[in-house]
This record gives sequence, C-alpha cells and structure tokens, in this order.
Amino acid sequence: MKPDQLLFEDHLRLPEFTQGEILGYWGIVNEKEEREAIWPLSFFWISVPPRGTKQITKYYLRLELTNYNVLAPAGCFWDIEKNVRLDNSLWPRVTGPFARGFRIDWQNAHELYAPWDKGGLQAHPEWATTSSAVAWKSGNSKIHNYLEIMYEILNSENYHGTNAG
Repeated sequence: MKPDQLLFEDHLRLPEFTQGEILGYWGIVNEKEEREAIWPLSFFWISVPPRGTKQITKYYLRLELTNYNVLAPAGCFWDIEKNVRLDNSLWPRVTGPFARGFRIDWQNAHELYAPWDKGGLQAHPEWATTSSAVAWKSGNSKIHNYLEIMYEILNSENYHGTNAG
C-alpha cells in the first residue's frame, strides 16, 4: 500500500470521521479491499434532506485521492449504479456563497469548482488564503474535513434539491 493510501486509511479511523458515519451524515461506499484495488479512487455518500421533486436523500461522491493529504481530493457527484458521473440535472442546486462549488459548466467535469477540492484550488490557488475557512490545507486537512463541508452546505437552507427540481 502506498504512503498516501495508508494515511487515508488511518484518517478513516479518526473519531471525527466515524462520528459522521454514526450520525448518518456520510459514509464510505467501497470496502477496504475494493479501495486497494481501485486506489486512488474512493466513493462516499452524503445524506441530504429530501427537497424538490426528486426527493434525493443521499448523494454519492467519487473522490480521486492522488497524493492524499498533500493535495486536496478531486470530487464529483456520481451515479453509483451506472458507475458514471451523475447527470447534470441531478446535481445539487445550491445558492448562496458556495454555489460556485457546484457548477456543472466548468472545464473539468470530474472536479468541483471549490476551495476544498483539487479542481478549484488548481484553477484558483489564491483561494487557499482568500477562502481559508473552507480551503483544503495541504498536509493538515483530512477526509472528514472535505465531507463535513459538503454535508454542511447540502444540509443548509441554500440546498434546494436537484437541478431538475
């Protein structure tokens, strides 16, 4: 197992991560053996309140974790049954200060346009300081930090269901 994968596995055992699992906020989809086979990919779910016409109660995320902890995860919403990127119409509709993180129209369809995601930080390195409250902190942030931000946004008044309604 690679050092970044070992660190990731250690972070999955931290109380902050397991507390989110116990409370039903998030969870990991793939078993340890599967994660080893498909590293650096891992799949998570995040619970959301049923809003809009689709009444989705959880979203799945595919996270690419190359050089985990030094680089931010690169995430996108995933159709776990079809094993493809979630259709744009089913992505979460978010308003407010973090709406840009859920853009469906930006160049890299497998990364979020957000300061806690590799995609956003590569496009805007200045976000590491201008959005430091939510930005991935190289060498310090852990997987539960990423999931916690996503959970908070998707369980706020700024989440309005899917783009389809």
